[in-house]
Amino acid sequence: VDLTDHGIDDQNLFITPLKDYDYRYHEIHDYVKNPYPQKACKNETDVVDDVVDSNFQERSPGVVMVLEAEKADAKILKSEKSLKDAIVPALQKQDLSIVTTIGSTNEDGLPTLIVMMEEGYVVARAWPGASYVAYDLHLWSVFPKIQEIKTALLEAVKSQSSSVFRIVAGGMFGVDTWKVDEKSRGP
Repeated sequence: VDLTDHGIDDQNLFITPLKDYDYRYHEIHDYVKNPYPQKACKNETDVVDDVVDSNFQERSPGVVMVLEAEKADAKILKSEKSLKDAIVPALQKQDLSIVTTIGSTNEDGLPTLIVMMEEGYVVARAWPGASYVAYDLHLWSVFPKIQEIKTALLEAVKSQSSSVFRIVAGGMFGVDTWKVDEKSRGP
């Protein structure tokens, strides 16, 4: 039994399997500069066809961005309404299609806003006393806009400091723009 073979499709694997390294902490040690890049992603300057050949969507990738907005304007964070009034227009300026919003305030008075869009969703949890917002942004379409959306979310709450990370996640089948997204997302 090969304990290193987890049956993962190498089409979805973006790092080399650990069994291919002599030194088990190689990826951690060399995280700044990968000496063995797989170069699987497409550059914006790459020439690609505008239309995917297939009429059948085989994969539906997504990306989750976890964004921490620090030193934000506490007045914007004080209620779900003020949070909505700041975030929804910022997303609309990015040409995102808002489907609905849901807001709530927990027993500690901390507001949460969920914005459902055709392209994905945003969850914003605010701590006004700490001038902090935790965003979860999940996109299954318009991947090239992720940096602009991040900037818009930070500017919406007037954040002066932030940290972020992204992970590949599942997407949504049946999105109208899947053929264009297939070309812009990479492998």
